[in-house]
Amino acid sequence: MATFTGALNAQNVANATNGGLLEFTGGTVPELQDVAGDTFIGGNLSDFVQGGAGRDTINLGAGNDVIRLSGVATEDNIDGGSGTDTLDLGGYNAVANPTLVGTNIDLAIGNAWRFNPGTAATITGIEIISATDLNDFIRGNAANETFSGNGGRDRLAGYVTSEMTR
Repeated sequence: MATFTGALNAQNVANATNGGLLEFTGGTVPELQDVAGDTFIGGNLSDFVQGGAGRDTINLGAGNDVIRLSGVATEDNIDGGSGTDTLDLGGYNAVANPTLVGTNIDLAIGNAWRFNPGTAATITGIEIISATDLNDFIRGNAANETFSGNGGRDRLAGYVTSEMTR
């Protein structure tokens, strides 16, 4: 388990899939790619984090950040921070995890998400969600969000503001 801290005024990149680290300090590529959960602290610009196995804590701060998760579903804690931040769950699929049947993300009841069967995590500060190619449910809160189902039999529900669903 390592803590990766991004440079304040740089575009920080951490990619557990291919071992890419740019501007993040405090950890090594082997730590990034191991099964222990990691902590990522972003900077003031647009950061990119592709999490891997393990229970990650991702706090990206200012900027229009992208968080991409893939592999085996874990109990990550994600805070996109300020800006327009994207959570991309497209890497979770039946090939990567045969027991996964979809996600349930309900921003209206405290930013909770869970992957069936039974894992749970939290998200805050996310305005764009790109779901799996399985059967997903996404419900918005009072903020303006954009949701993309990406295949499967998805249920996308806005709130009383101007949600956009695809």
